[in-house]
Amino acid sequence: MSTQTPYTAAPQAYAQHPAVGTHALPPRLSGGAETRGGHALPPHPAPHPMQGRAAQSPQPPYGSSATPPTGTLSWALGFFVLVPVPFLNGTIAGAAMALSYGASAKRGALAKENGRHAANWGLTYFCLSWALFLAYFFRNIWAVPGDDASGLLSAAVPFGLTVVLALTHIVIVVVGTVRSYGGRVMRVPFAIPFVRA
Repeated sequence: MSTQTPYTAAPQAYAQHPAVGTHALPPRLSGGAETRGGHALPPHPAPHPMQGRAAQSPQPPYGSSATPPTGTLSWALGFFVLVPVPFLNGTIAGAAMALSYGASAKRGALAKENGRHAANWGLTYFCLSWALFLAYFFRNIWAVPGDDASGLLSAAVPFGLTVVLALTHIVIVVVGTVRSYGGRVMRVPFAIPFVRA
């Protein structure tokens, strides 16, 4: 006759062992300390108040600059006069400066003022260049045969004035570009005020 050993309850210490005993909620849900392998882990340190502050600070949009637009491009377009195409270079330079005012007027007060003065000078230069060209053109048409000396002199005057006007334009464009880049307004006192404030 075989005898069976009666079932006895497990010792108290064995029954409550973390790896074998009763299942408990995870430490984070139960409010207890976090454990691993039966050993308590140190609590997580609290984040520093400044941690992550740089990542949360608003950043300027891509491609934006810290300084406001100054209208430098309106003056810099006058350098088209250096393109080696006679007469057309002055026409393109003056027209480009005048047409840039529409875009400059939408970019702030400083850009609008520089764009307006650049447009006024560009239109003035455009009109003077055409006037000198027409004077030279019609003088050659209406030249009197046999009057070579006066014809040469009258042809040289518009040409010389065109060169002087082009050099004046280059100086004004250089000064205007530098001043507007520095955040100042460039005014040309003898420019015709086609565009008013």
